[in-house]
Amino acid sequence: MNLQALKYIIEIERCGSISRAAEILHLSQPYLSKIVKEVENEFQISLFTRSKRGIALTESGQLFINMGKDLQESIDNFQSMFHSHLEYAQLRVSSRTCSHPFDTFVRMLQGMEEEKLRCVFREATNDSVISDIYTNAADIGILMLDHSTWQDAQGILEIKRIACHKLCSSRGYLLARSGHPLLARGTPVTMEDVYRHNFVMYEPQPRSRYNLVGDTHLSEAARMLDWDRIRQVVYVTSRAALRDILLRTDYLSFGLLDVRDQETNMGLVTFPFPEEMLLARRDDNYFFCYIYLKNRELSPICRRFIHYLKRYYGEGSDGLCPAGYSEEKSGPSQGETASHDDSFVL
Repeated sequence: MNLQALKYIIEIERCGSISRAAEILHLSQPYLSKIVKEVENEFQISLFTRSKRGIALTESGQLFINMGKDLQESIDNFQSMFHSHLEYAQLRVSSRTCSHPFDTFVRMLQGMEEEKLRCVFREATNDSVISDIYTNAADIGILMLDHSTWQDAQGILEIKRIACHKLCSSRGYLLARSGHPLLARGTPVTMEDVYRHNFVMYEPQPRSRYNLVGDTHLSEAARMLDWDRIRQVVYVTSRAALRDILLRTDYLSFGLLDVRDQETNMGLVTFPFPEEMLLARRDDNYFFCYIYLKNRELSPICRRFIHYLKRYYGEGSDGLCPAGYSEEKSGPSQGETASHDDSFVL
């Protein structure tokens, strides 16, 4: 089977009809039917079932199409990479939705305004970040983990041979707009103060068959609140939506250590949980890690991004680490040197 035949079959599946696909591809219907038959004979499978209402994929056909689309996407990415922009530095970052990695990315861009770049910065769940690294859809990934999600991630990263380096750790905080009424009072926040306000949070992504690394946003802190006492809770999937709600209302959210120049650039501030929560909390340290495929040389711009990550958010990386950390070197790829305090073996 050649790649053109694969494209034809993917188009037939998209159209749900050989005749409709033939129209779009400017080919004859008998010719497309011949292509389908040749592929079916080559792989000894039946791709479609046919009826008066059109065609439908068989179970084997669905698997073929799914793998075929993945293959086609990889081929398109390969051709795009090597047929254009070869003179440009290229960086693909996949990050857990969080302001700190993106702030680092922007600071790096500010220092490279005269250089030729082609970059992608994608925000997603921890699972998607790991998948992006494993499938080579990203050069470097950023995870946000806690003690429970670390246990989930550890085995997956080992199996996929992905190197993982601790960047920094942080306890949880409350997050609100600058000038929020709770801050204007100048007194410590109490639980009753918290319950008088609404919350906006990222939509939780609990562990499941398809989501192996849990993604519940600051779940330990969230579990300490009696949510029946919160009048309104809004779940969002983007940083822009969360920030917009915080800036335009008196809603609260959960946050981590401050983004550099956070109040100036974002209009947001973090402040401690009420003392009652601090006394009741278990160990709820959260930490950032950056990941990449082992035994793969990192590009100069990728190493530069890691340098910026360490420069702006690497402080305090000797904080409390969950079980499974090691001070051994994890064998970073050529050109990437892991310091004593940011590396652990997977």
